[in-house]
Amino acid sequence: MVIYDISNLAHTGIWATQGFFYEDVKFRALPFIFSKVANYTQKSSEVTFAFDPEIRGEFHTTNPLKPNRQLKPEVLREINTFLEIAKWCEMRCLRLNSVSADDLIYSFCQDNKNLTKWIVSADKDMACNVDETTSILSFSSTSYNIDIDTFEDLMQIPFNLTNVEKVFRGCQSDAIKGVTKGSSLWNKYLTFHAGNITEEVSSQEYLVSWIITHAPEWEQAVKENIKKVYPVKVDTTQFDEWANWDLWNAIAFEMFGNSKYFNSRFSVRGLTEGEFNKLITIVQNTSAVRPSIMEPNLTLSTTFVQKGAADLDLEI
Repeated sequence: MVIYDISNLAHTGIWATQGFFYEDVKFRALPFIFSKVANYTQKSSEVTFAFDPEIRGEFHTTNPLKPNRQLKPEVLREINTFLEIAKWCEMRCLRLNSVSADDLIYSFCQDNKNLTKWIVSADKDMACNVDETTSILSFSSTSYNIDIDTFEDLMQIPFNLTNVEKVFRGCQSDAIKGVTKGSSLWNKYLTFHAGNITEEVSSQEYLVSWIITHAPEWEQAVKENIKKVYPVKVDTTQFDEWANWDLWNAIAFEMFGNSKYFNSRFSVRGLTEGEFNKLITIVQNTSAVRPSIMEPNLTLSTTFVQKGAADLDLEI
């Protein structure tokens, strides 16, 4: 199973590509997302796409300690466009109000412990999911793959203490401040558990009990950071577990005559502007190959690009 962190892909694509215009609306993230999906489907034909909620201001309404971050309108438009295409092709899409993509991916991994999984993301925070069945496939400029064997070399910490380190030392990219004397506490934690770092040692429950015993004066600060750092578990078993590759490949056939060329073209160099425009046009007009069993509310609007921009009060 390949799990795509679509929000992370979109933000990377916005800055990584020049993009294309379609009816005077510029797309930069969407071609990038498609290229990465094509690149990694060689790992598995089973895919899952994870999305941040549409209104990121709704993040963590039950946990005000986690910072809220607002999605830029141009990023949201492209994420929503891809979401509609993916739903139309009946791909599994994880998206819930008030739940971040990080939490959805963590929850999906917990709900599918025995499934071999690859997470496609440039966000090293995803490393907290690494275990015997879960690896990270990075698409960053400093390409790296994090698995149970490479974890310590790449993360420079014992396996798998990413969340524990962030609780003590904070994380600048996530705007989380470390606790006072956090580096000292982190080193004390490592020394105490040297040679005996088990899965239990990485858990928030164990961390709380350890701090109460060994540094009770920092109990409250550690508990507050735990709420900011550790992912929230939600139920992901409600999402469909299959994908319609026939429809995806039907679109590919319309574009290039065969799906193999379609996927290799995406993964090798991405699309030209003309090819991208053709993709959007075909997606809008291939209702003839759309399965009749699709729910009405998932019907792809022939004006989804314009509608997505109009909903955000963007000029098109």
